[in-house]
Amino acid sequence: MTRTLHRADGIPSARIGTARSFVALSDKLNAAADEYAAVREAVEGVTAILEAHAGLMFFPPPVDLLYSLYRHPSESFARFERMVRERGERMIELLALEPHKRTHEVDGLLLVPLSWGQRTIGLAAFDRDGRKLPMNAEANLIGLCNHIAAIVGLMAQQAHAGASSTMSLETLEDVVAVQKSLLPDIPPSNVCGLSIAVHTQAAELVGGDYFDLILLDQKKIGIAIADVEGKGVSAALFGNMLRSTVHFLARETHSTASVMRKINTILHKDALASQKLFSLFYAVYDPSVKILSYTGSGHVHPMVLRSQGGMVERLHSDGMLIGIEPVQPLRERSALVHEGDLLLFFTDGVTDRMNERGEAFGDLRLAELLRRCSGKPVEESMQCILHDLEAFTSLPYADDMTLVLAKVL
Repeated sequence: MTRTLHRADGIPSARIGTARSFVALSDKLNAAADEYAAVREAVEGVTAILEAHAGLMFFPPPVDLLYSLYRHPSESFARFERMVRERGERMIELLALEPHKRTHEVDGLLLVPLSWGQRTIGLAAFDRDGRKLPMNAEANLIGLCNHIAAIVGLMAQQAHAGASSTMSLETLEDVVAVQKSLLPDIPPSNVCGLSIAVHTQAAELVGGDYFDLILLDQKKIGIAIADVEGKGVSAALFGNMLRSTVHFLARETHSTASVMRKINTILHKDALASQKLFSLFYAVYDPSVKILSYTGSGHVHPMVLRSQGGMVERLHSDGMLIGIEPVQPLRERSALVHEGDLLLFFTDGVTDRMNERGEAFGDLRLAELLRRCSGKPVEESMQCILHDLEAFTSLPYADDMTLVLAKVL
């Protein structure tokens, strides 16, 4: 029988659509004790942020949970809630048939599918009197709802499997599906003046490396790469939370230092509590002036191979690992790039890779490899780099490894 909880008391309203509000709620959800608490926090928080009269979330079995909140009376919403009670599972099946539609309007209500991996596992609905969402709010809302679905789905599966400390194969597969679904689409070569190739390899089934490519106003591109301490499921889940935070903040400002300072402030407590300190490097490329602005926190310095002269330069930054200090005086730096230059962002799993003689691959080998593999289309350059990395050792991966290679067009 579906567990249901109603609340009729009002909750404070929040200014609509601010990335900050969504990030703060996302941060709160990660501390929820169980799926029931997570759904309650989610409905109350999103209803306030959207300045909605009422909100609900429904998950059919095995989660089997409906949570409704009324801040003000709403006839249309009460009607919709009855529909959910009577045929909610069928409604979710219909939503799954339209994966291209990220939000729906039903009887003046805002309806959002709750997607986990490749599945629609629930639905959320909010009554905003038919008001449209402001610019950028929809993307933030979708990201948060998918984050909620992942949290609730994993919590429910672990509870269903019992108090075992070992995740079932099904749960692990779902974690893999979530992580794969969060990988960015690689934009076409002619977008934002860069041709990009990426490769990521987890040391275990899933990993703690995170990378992202974020189109900003179709004029600039954000490039993020991070390395969460540890590996496996716990590091992967923290990486998923980091992704949501980066996406929310990157759309709030193009200042890399501002984004990084806010990430450090927001995730400081979570990083300490979960013992998941992490390094992060975030850059924004503006093709109109060929300038790469960047800020780093404890991450290995990316490389720039100059097309003229073949010199390899490093993008130095001086921030500490995120989670060490609640406030960091992070600053933005910039580099002018030219046509044909290669930018290589990577995690330390690349340079720390050991061979049978106990030698690390190291920065010097990687710089030389970047030179040797240049002068080709970016995908071929990436394959050339990977071939030499594989030839260096036959030992299994001891750490997650990620490379993002970008050629300036």
